[in-house]
This record gives sequence, C-alpha cells and structure tokens, in this order.
Amino acid sequence: MQHKKHLSTIFPLLLVLLEITMYLSMDAYLPALPAAMKDLNTTQQLTQLTLTMWFLGSASVQLILAPLSNRYGRRIVLLIGAFIFLLTCVICSLTHNIYLLLIMRYIQGAMIPTMIIPGFATIHDLFDTKQAIQTTGWMMSITVSAPIIGPFAGSLVLTFSNWRMIFILLSILTLIAMIGLFHKMPETASKKKEEFKLAQIFLHYKNICKNKLFFLYNATSLSLFAIAICWITTGPFLLMKSFGLSAMQYGLLQGLSFCPLFFAGLLLKIFMHYFTPKRLMMIGSVFAACGTLIVPIGTMIWSHNYWVFIIAMMIIALGMSVCFSTANRLAVESSAEPMDIRVATSSLLLSLTSVIASGCASLIANDVWHYFPVVLIIFAIISLTTGFIAVTLAK
Repeated sequence: MQHKKHLSTIFPLLLVLLEITMYLSMDAYLPALPAAMKDLNTTQQLTQLTLTMWFLGSASVQLILAPLSNRYGRRIVLLIGAFIFLLTCVICSLTHNIYLLLIMRYIQGAMIPTMIIPGFATIHDLFDTKQAIQTTGWMMSITVSAPIIGPFAGSLVLTFSNWRMIFILLSILTLIAMIGLFHKMPETASKKKEEFKLAQIFLHYKNICKNKLFFLYNATSLSLFAIAICWITTGPFLLMKSFGLSAMQYGLLQGLSFCPLFFAGLLLKIFMHYFTPKRLMMIGSVFAACGTLIVPIGTMIWSHNYWVFIIAMMIIALGMSVCFSTANRLAVESSAEPMDIRVATSSLLLSLTSVIASGCASLIANDVWHYFPVVLIIFAIISLTTGFIAVTLAK
C-alpha cells in the first residue's frame, strides 16, 4: 500500500515533467522565431513552417501507437519516444540548416503522442476512477502552464544566450524525466502479448469515424483550440515585429493572454454545481466567440494598441478553459470503443487541428492585420455550430 501511494505521486510527477518539457519545445521556442530566422538566414514563412511541422509530426503516429503500446508495452513505447525527442533537441541546438531543422521539428512533434497515449493509459489503469480524475486534474493544472511560462522562459534564455540554448535545456529536462520514468513507470499493459488483429483495430476506428457525436463534440472544443494555435503562431511576429516589443515583453504578454487556462480546474469545479456538461460546453463556446469579436472591433477603434489582442485572447482562453474539458469528456462518453482507441483518435484530431490552424496562420503571415480577425471568427462560428448540433442530436 505504501509503495502504491509513493508510486501514485512520483510517476505522475515524472510524466508531467516529460509532458511539459515536450510542450515547451513549442511554447518556449516561440520568442526565438525572429532570432532563428536571422541566424539561419531564411524567410519568415519557412521559420513559421517549423511550427507547422511540429504539429504535423504530432498528427502522424497516433493511430498506430495504441496497438503498439498494447503489443510491446507502454513503458518501452514511452521511453523510446522520450529518447528520440531528446536526440531531436540536441540536433536542433546544433543545426545551421533550416531544412534539417524542419525535419527535426517534425520528428519532435511525432514523439508527443508517445507520451500522451501510453502515459495517460497507464494513469487510468493504475488508479481507480476517483483517484484518476484527481491525478489527471492536478497534472492538467501544471501542463497548462506551458503556454503561460513557456514564452517567458524562452525570452529569459534569449536575454542571456541564444535560441539554441532553449533546445539544450529541453534536452537536459528530457534526460531527467526519462531516467526517472525508467525507474518509476509501471507496466500496466496486458502481459499476454497478442498478435495484431488489424481487422479488429480497423473496425474500432471505423466505428469511431461513424460516430457523429464524437466528432461534433471534438469539433466544438478543437475550433477554439485552433484560435489559440493561430495566436501562438502569429503572436511573436505581430507583437515583436509589428509593435516592436522585446522578446521579454512578448513572453510576459503571451503568458498573460493564456493565464485564464490555469484556472480551468477551479472554474469547472464551481460551474459543475450549476450547469450540465452540455450547457457548460456551450457557455464556454459563446464566451470565446464574444472574445473573437473584440479583435476586429478593437483594431478599428485602437488600430495600434496591442492590448486589443491580449484582452481578446484572455477572454477566448477563459471560454476555452470551460468548453474544452467538458466537450472532450462528452466526446469520450459518446463512444463505446476501447479507451486507447478513443484517446488516440482524439489526439489525432487535436494534432490535425494544430496543423490546419498553424497552416492558416502561415498563409496570412504577410497580411495579419486584415485576415487574422476573419480566421478567428470563422473558427468561433464552427465551434458554436457544431456544439449546437451536438446538443440537439444528443437529446
């Protein structure tokens, strides 16, 4: 009993260390974009593409990871993924070629699901329902700090060193987490190693694809997530290039814009006493949609005030913090397929959303002022529409 209690604290802490380190490879890297562009003597479009490649990589392996972790074990899948991630960080810190950096960023992103799927499947297998909810709850409170502290941490590194040092520090953190997980992560996959049953796996994914509610609920939250990705991708150039802010100022403002996400757990705990999950989902979606309207209205009135964007993103982040968890839970409950299949599919949709959103941001890079508000409103309309349809169909 004492060993299990010890494990219930140490293993999730090590997992969340690896998780936040992997996410920091995106968030801490953001303020380094202009510096990397100059150092590598490349274009803004190619530099922004290093973000898209990261997201594209994270969308590449989810569907095969669930059966792989069941077949070979969750520990080995997670540890190999962490080791490859470490290698990509080292190479990113050394390369002087933008195309090699693009390849490494793709592989780096592809290692994210090797942590999410086997890691959180282990959490759910290891603990009972109540303990699993409590554990994932405090883990989420820590990991949402990545977009808050990431840009500031990256800016701090840039103040005393160069953009390459960010990847060196990420390598060190990954090594610490990997060594700890090697000693403390239990193996919860079945000890009986069964042959792959491709027909059965295909059937599970086919059933998921036919589930309208699963996709509608996911679309409701992921459309708001797309707004956050658009801001993450365009924010460094908009604030530092258009408004002339320093990397440190950008880091502080970017952290402020995502600060409401840190209070997601507290908000949900309060609101769940008064609203059903479906209603909470719609309240969050409507609130975020209102935030998107601030951008076009605010820029017309105060055309050269960056606070318009910060305030708008804070409101959007607040709505997303309420909508995301509830919509995700409703999506999971709408399907009867195995949990690892549901987690893998949701993870894939999340990654695809990131690719689409960062790609949209790259396309409007040369005319952010005119197209950025339009992109935000389109995603907000998708969120409201899919949420309304899902709630209507679920009645």
